[in-house]
Parts: sequence; C-alpha cells; structure tokens
Amino acid sequence: MAMFGRVRLRRAYRALRITLVSVGLTILLCLVFVYAFRDIFTTARQKDDNAQKAALSAELSDFRMATRTENNESLFSDPLQFSLASRPLKIAVLSKSFFTFLLHAGNARSITAAALEWDLPEACMTRFPPQPLTPKDAKYGFEGCLAAVRNDPAGRFVYFAFRFPSDPVVRHRQGQKPTSADFIRIDFQGAQTSSIHLVFETPALAEKRYPSQIGRFNGLHEVTGYSSDGSLIRAINAQAFERRQLVDGDERNFVTAVGRIDASKAGIPVTDTWPNADVSQVRAGIVIGHSYASGQPAIEVFSLPADASGVARISVEQAYDASVRSRSAVEVRKHGKPIWSSMSMAATNPRDSQGWVQQLSDLWAQRVVSMLNRDDPIPIRLEQEFGPNGQFSATIIGQPRRTDHIAARAYLWFTVGVVVISLLGVIWLNAILRVRRIAVVATKMAAHPLREHSLSNFAKDKDEIGALARIIDVLVRRDRSRERRSVRSNLLKLQEMDERVKLRQSILEAIGHEIRSPLQSLLSLNIDNDDVTRNLERMNRAVQALYLATSAQAGINDSRVVVETDDLAEYLSTYSRNKRDRGVSVNFHCASVGVFAEFDPIALDQVLEHLVDNAARLRTPGSDIEIALTIDDSFASIIVFNQGSWIEGEVESIFQFGFTTAASNSQSKGQGLFVARVLMLGMGGSITASNILGGVQMLLKLKYVHR
Repeated sequence: MAMFGRVRLRRAYRALRITLVSVGLTILLCLVFVYAFRDIFTTARQKDDNAQKAALSAELSDFRMATRTENNESLFSDPLQFSLASRPLKIAVLSKSFFTFLLHAGNARSITAAALEWDLPEACMTRFPPQPLTPKDAKYGFEGCLAAVRNDPAGRFVYFAFRFPSDPVVRHRQGQKPTSADFIRIDFQGAQTSSIHLVFETPALAEKRYPSQIGRFNGLHEVTGYSSDGSLIRAINAQAFERRQLVDGDERNFVTAVGRIDASKAGIPVTDTWPNADVSQVRAGIVIGHSYASGQPAIEVFSLPADASGVARISVEQAYDASVRSRSAVEVRKHGKPIWSSMSMAATNPRDSQGWVQQLSDLWAQRVVSMLNRDDPIPIRLEQEFGPNGQFSATIIGQPRRTDHIAARAYLWFTVGVVVISLLGVIWLNAILRVRRIAVVATKMAAHPLREHSLSNFAKDKDEIGALARIIDVLVRRDRSRERRSVRSNLLKLQEMDERVKLRQSILEAIGHEIRSPLQSLLSLNIDNDDVTRNLERMNRAVQALYLATSAQAGINDSRVVVETDDLAEYLSTYSRNKRDRGVSVNFHCASVGVFAEFDPIALDQVLEHLVDNAARLRTPGSDIEIALTIDDSFASIIVFNQGSWIEGEVESIFQFGFTTAASNSQSKGQGLFVARVLMLGMGGSITASNILGGVQMLLKLKYVHR
C-alpha cells in the first residue's frame, strides 16, 4: 500500500511539477522581499542616525558662526535688536562705536578715495530696495545704520553709516541752499521730530594744507549738516567718500557716509542715562537728492518713509535660514534663560524642493517603516556652548528622519518592482493552469473521441491560449460530426468502411496540419520559457496521436555628494603651483599621472586650505610644506607634511570642534580641522593625523577610480 501511495505521489508531482515549482518560487520570492525590506531599513536607519547627528552638529556650528559680527561679537548680546530679518531704520544700541574720521592729518599726505578702506557695521545695517530714479540695474537703493553707544564716553551722539549707489556727487558750496547740490535728508521721528540735511563739501583740511593737490581729494567729502530752514548745524561730525566698488556682485559708483550727530539735534531728549528709553522709539526716514549738473538744483532720487521696513544685512533669522537647512528647532539660552527660539519665526519651507515622486516616496517609506518598526522615534538633541565663559548655549533638536530621500525612493521603486513581479507571477501561474487544463481535455478528447469532451469553456477567452482552444475545439467537433455520419451510412459495407477510414486519415492529416501551425507559433513565442514549451509540446504530441494512433491507449502512450570623478594628480599639482605663486612654500610629489578619484574639488580645496594654513603656521621657520599623492587598489592617499613640533596629547582630539593648541594664535577658533573632517566624510573619504619623525603628517584618503 505504501509503495502504491508513493507511486501515486510521484505521478501527481510529475503532472503538477511546473505548477508546484512556480508556487514554491513565488513564496520564496515574497520571503526574500520581506527580508530585504527589513535589512535595508535597519542598515539605512543606523547610517542615517549617525549622518544626521553629524549634519545637525555642523548646522549648529555654522549657525553660531553666522551670528557673529565684524567685531567678533554675538548677535545674541542683544537679540531683540538683531533677531528680525526685516526691520525699519531705527536707532540700534551698540557696545562700541564704529565712527572714525576717514580723512585726518595723519593720512592726508597720501590718501585717495580709491585707496580708502572702511568697513560698514554690518550688524546694524538695513538695506532697502531700489526706486525708479535709483541708478539703472542697481541691486538696492540705500542701506544704512543709526546707532547709539551704551555708556558712550564721547557724549550723547547718534552715529550713522550710509551707503547708496549714485552718479558722481555734486558738492555743495557754502552760502547756497542745501538742496542746490547732492544731499541726504534724515527725518527723525520719535518723541520729537527733526530734519537734518547732510551735504557734501570739499574737505577743509585739503583746502588748507594741500591746495595744489586738491584733485587728489576728489571722491573725499566733508559732510556738513543744515537744518530745514537752511541754518548750519555745528554739532555734526561726518565725512564721506565715493568710488567704484564691487558690492554683492554689482560694480558701480557707491557713496559711503559715516558720522555722528548730537542727540539733541536728532530730537532726542538728553538725560543722565544714555541711551535712554526714548532712543529705541526713534525711527528715521531718508531722502536722497542728486544734482545732475553743477548749478542745477537736486531732485529727490530716493525717498524712504520712517515706517518702511528693509532687510537686515545680518540677523539671527537670516543666520538660521542660511545655516540650518534641515529647519530643525534651535533655542539659544543666556546663563540658562531662553533668549531666542526658531519657533518664534514665521514658518519657512524646507530648502529642498520635492517633486511628486519624492513626496510619494516619503509617504510610502513612512508606512513601510511604521510597519517594520513601531517604536516612536527619539528626537536628536545636540547642545553647544559659546561666548565668553560659555555664557551662551545653543540647542538644536532634530526630529529623526525615518528614512532619507534616497532610501525612500529605493523603497518606492522596490515596491513597484515587487508589484510588477507579483502581477507577472499571477499571470504566469494562471497561464500554466489554463494550458494544463486544455492539455488534460485535449488528452481525453484524443483518448476518447466519441465521448462528450469539449474545449468551449476555454475557447471563450480572447487571448492566445483561448485562440488555441477554439481551433482545437472546432476541428474536433468537425471531425466528430464527419466520423459519425460515415459510421452510420457505411456500417454494413466493409468496402465503404475501408474507404471511409482512408478518408478519415486524410481528414486527420489536414486537422494535424491546422493544429500544428498555431502550436508551432506558440512554441516559437515561448521558446525561452521551458515550462510552457514542455506543456505545448505535450499538446502537440497529443494532437498527433489523435490522428496517428491506432487506439486510444497507443495515443496516450505516444503523448541595475552634491562628488565627481576627476584627475586628482592634476588637481593637486595645480593647487600646489597656485600656493607657491601666492608665496607659500609647498612642494608636490607624485610618481604617477592621471590618478582619478571621487572628490568634490571645492570641498577638497577647503580641506587643503585648513591643513596648509595650519602647517604654514606651525612648521619650522624656513622649511617647506610637502604634499604627496600615492595610490593603492582602493584609495588615493594625500599626505600633507610639515616639519615642526609634534601634536601634544591625544592626536584625534585636534578634529574636535573648538580644539586649539598652545601654539595656535589668538585668531584660531579650533574649527578648521573639524570642518576638514566633516567635508572628507561628505566625500566618502577620511582624514587622520600622526606624529612622525621630524614633524606632523596629515593623511587624506579618497576613493580611487581605476581608468
């Protein structure tokens, strides 16, 4: 009995082999897909967490640096003044005056407007858009700063710094109206109102001491103040200069004025405390007048109401928008008390624009991850201290991404592939089952031609398999009809029966010809599909047996970041040559040419700048900096060596943010090597330091590309 059962099982397996194998492989494929999903998710999650922590730390460091002023002070020293990106022209309170005399006895002997250097106080500068009469194509119409100094030892002054694009200035002549030449009118509005006309005149120092060289002082102006009634205001000290400058990519003639005004002339009550409460309430309007020719009255080319808002040159909000690309929440504390939070800003869109494919990818990845990992994600929280004695602390809180953009797209397209393969599997299994059923019926029809077996149910389908079933069914029906008529009419006559048999053989040959043609067509179409080919061949043999077999028994028995691949050797050779041209003693060594690697030229240039600057500062005086390039099977290695004393303590600590050595100068912030390591990681490389005989060696590794 057991032997008989095993025989039956083997026969059943042979009969259903293609179907069973297909079902088994489909189940195995589904299991592989599930495991692949989970493996990809786990790996991507681990790598993304580490990368996000490094990115958030870099963003927080960039944010801190972006909030420092030109005086190396922090904007958070007065967040109420410097946090907003949009603000009117009002008096800011500073800890230090920016006022200076541009032209004085010490530099009058050789100074010219073209050689004069003076930096605007960017922290309090506010920029306003151009107006119709502003010089053509100018990027802005006016930028300015009004400020009072806390506990000002010089007195009660309102300091100003203005810059605006203009045609050459037409100077004012004493005795004429203020509006007879170029002027700047300041309209103070506060507890009191006051208007002051600032005009440009020939410097008195130049007229007295250098009358023969007066042309050298073109572009340098003494700024004099007049009241609205035309009377001279002596409580103003100001100077201005004009020259062609390149400002934010715009090269044209700019006028820069700097000075101070006695607070009483600005309509501000003077009290013992300075600056007093009235200062913060004062706003100013600006009118700029320009005379297009000497002797012609000036016309207003720029008019700024006191309540108009402009864009700050530097602000906490701008620093956040430029530095924190992830839009993670940032909070700044002073001595433990919150003084600023990004949550107070107006909502801004993420920097990265996402198309519908990315949005769909993120949505699907979120669903997949929630199914694979039901644990609530823990926000990433990083904190850094800064300022004198660590009085400020900045905290960034990033919501962990369930998947990054690349992984999300991989999930989406992986899922699409699974769906397509699944649909193909279903279609394949359905085709196998249909062909098998047709083969079973065709075998029965061949074995028992006189029994009522029909392929009409299969013939209803309109596809290729349905067409095959229809042809077989029609031909068999015709054959049955003719055979029955022949048997009834010639039952008693052997001779006629013999002729009928011959006729039957000829008809069956025709039938075989008609059936073999579509069968051969199907065999040709599915020649690379072994399973279908075998079933079709089986049908073909069954059809042949239908007309060749002498009996039914005989008939049955016969039946696939923002980096690029470039020449690293050529890049380093050019870099070294450029450094030597700038006076830095750098030697480059490479035994090969055409060494290709994956790197970002801009990022690598920044890394080398940090390393070469450190080497130049710490090397033995008179020694050269050596740069060498070597390659192995996987990496291109850059070696930067300088003679000098070794790194003290833990070598790896030099890559920590804020680390400085005793040999570093006071300007060092301990950021260069930290930035270098972050950039190298972004290029898929690495950077290490080591003390070797004679000095210090920095080793950079990048992925080597064989060519």
